[in-house]
Amino acid sequence: MQLIEGLLDIIIVALLLRLLIRPSEAHFNPIYGLLYRITEPLLAPSRYVTRAPWQGILLTVVVVAIFRGILNTLAGFPDLQEAVGRSLLELVQLVFQGYMVLWFVAIFTSSFYTNPLGQIMGRAFLPIDYLLGILGIPRRKILPYSFPLLLVLFGLLATILRGIFLIGAFPSVKLLAVSIGEGLLLAVGLFPFPGFFSIVLILGAILSWFSPDPRNPLVQAVYGISEPLLSPFRKFVPSFGAIDVSPIVALLAFQILGGAIQRLIVELFRFLG
Repeated sequence: MQLIEGLLDIIIVALLLRLLIRPSEAHFNPIYGLLYRITEPLLAPSRYVTRAPWQGILLTVVVVAIFRGILNTLAGFPDLQEAVGRSLLELVQLVFQGYMVLWFVAIFTSSFYTNPLGQIMGRAFLPIDYLLGILGIPRRKILPYSFPLLLVLFGLLATILRGIFLIGAFPSVKLLAVSIGEGLLLAVGLFPFPGFFSIVLILGAILSWFSPDPRNPLVQAVYGISEPLLSPFRKFVPSFGAIDVSPIVALLAFQILGGAIQRLIVELFRFLG
């Protein structure tokens, strides 16, 4: 059953990635083309009930998440409603962490978005830019305001799902505070291992041993994220010839500081509620 759940998780990620890729790019990039071919059969049924391609992708993602919850029930989960609710909540957590990755990358460096892969990932922020525009936020302030908007949106969605599926009661302000605290923990959790940024640092260190093709988009993406993370540490970490120990120091800092901040968030919300 865990193998099937893992496969469904991969399908969800593939569908979400397809949401960011234009059809014209799939014709010229073999990786994007493969992604289109894999997900095309899954999207065929949605075309009968949706008009725009993005609507079909989102509908299919939700259906796959619900199906994953149903499988959990068949595997012995006590309640169907709770299993589906937890599966949908995991989907919201995944999307939120994906946005947090993009937000932190945008904070760390601006050159990343000159990379074709970064430009594609940047399209994920178009709905956020649109919402901030409606709220009257000027474009020069969109980046700092994106974080609280994403956090509030996550808190609202997580609160609604918990209230409807898990608790079976009308969502409360206290439940919203718990969900917002969970969002902060998810954001901070991207740094300590096995968080996303720790894994990227490890990949960057491994790639440096093999001198990969710098024109490769994936290599550019890894270095585009890892190098800005390492630059503050390289200012005070001594070099030992050809050995660069800054990734090790950065990983230790992420582990210690990230864990401390997570504990602080837990204690803060426990004190407030």
